[in-house]
Amino acid sequence: MGTSCAPYLSTRTLTQLAFDERERYPLASFATLHHFYVDDLLSGAATEKEAVELVWQLKEMMKKKGGFNLRKWQSNREIVIKEVAENKDLKRVQNNEEIKILGIQWNPKSDFFSFSVSLLEERCIYSKRDVLSEIARVFDPLGLLSPCIVFMKILLQELWKLNLEWDEPIPEDLNKQWTTFRKELHLIEKNENTEVCLATFIHST
Repeated sequence: MGTSCAPYLSTRTLTQLAFDERERYPLASFATLHHFYVDDLLSGAATEKEAVELVWQLKEMMKKKGGFNLRKWQSNREIVIKEVAENKDLKRVQNNEEIKILGIQWNPKSDFFSFSVSLLEERCIYSKRDVLSEIARVFDPLGLLSPCIVFMKILLQELWKLNLEWDEPIPEDLNKQWTTFRKELHLIEKNENTEVCLATFIHST
């Protein structure tokens, strides 16, 4: 069991390491300061050469200077994977696997992001609590589904304006809009979004 301050201490340690080594490892320092999400690093580069250099700097800075073991590396470029594979301390994720990044699925081989939506049981009448609960189930930290989510939030805003209780049935017109929209939410799972960056996914322990 960890202490309550453990998340802060781990983040603070990474931040200090990045500041201390920013002149020697500029790419790794920048990625550590700006691309870490708790203990996951999601970063990339504009070219393969820069991506390889980023991997090398991260391995040098994290392992030799900070004592951190980085594992579960992945990239959409084989040359970057080969750079990772040289280090026996790193576990390589198979290139045909889908891996989860910030709650969404990423296929490194095709370089596509995909989503899954888990909704409540369908009903005839919904409440403000139901609408908010289902909106929260659509997890989109990168904003790729913003055109869909903004409609959901606008509808929720209308419900707030009506000063409804949490479990009070929503008005018929808004209920009809929500029912129609939620029936189409499963189409999100068929949608694939591609990113052009050379992404590397790292989990630290």
